Amino acid sequence: MPDSDAPSMRILVRVPQWLGDAVVSTVFVSRLRRRHPSAHIGVACRPYLASIFKTHPDVDEVISLPKEAGVSGAARLLRPSRFDTAYILPQSARTTIEPLLAGISRRIGFGGDLRALFFTETRRYRFDLVYPLRYLALMDDDGADLDDTPPYFPSAEPSAERQREIFGGDLSAWPRPFLGLAPASIAPARTWDSDRFADAASRLQRSRGGTVILIGTEKERPAID
Repeated sequence: MPDSDAPSMRILVRVPQWLGDAVVSTVFVSRLRRRHPSAHIGVACRPYLASIFKTHPDVDEVISLPKEAGVSGAARLLRPSRFDTAYILPQSARTTIEPLLAGISRRIGFGGDLRALFFTETRRYRFDLVYPLRYLALMDDDGADLDDTPPYFPSAEPSAERQREIFGGDLSAWPRPFLGLAPASIAPARTWDSDRFADAASRLQRSRGGTVILIGTEKERPAID
């Protein structure tokens, strides 16, 4: 239910630094807005993630926190926005201390270790839940009707010149739908085996046709090839 006290609230959401986890956290932001329709909602993130949240319809403010700023620097960047509530989605010591030093009075995060000492409220991190539901536990949202709040990602289509630069041609000439796969990861333990990616691609093309696009960095080329 929407909160009647929302107009006076200034809420910060500290999101994870990994792209995939950050995209999942957009579900949390959307449902937070649904609960507090008139609150000022800010997102703190790494600079390379800012474009995701700057176009998110439920975000009022994005604060980029460069890694080199350190904990005290991050706190200084957060302080002018005068947040009164912070939801801390990552489970790192750094993100735990930032809102405390920024003077945010209500700080909600995942307990279970010494980090709990820096929060005013804690919730249990549920490894048995899918990621959106893990995050939603911070605001006691059971995730009912989760399909109504899908992850958000900017969908601006690149220019024709940029398409040729990336793909070697104009995407309009390629069969749709597109399926983008990123087979490599900085965390191999959280990555599918290559045959599972191949199976997903084959299933799409058998059922719907389309084009499979493999995504990665130059360093990840051996895994992609």
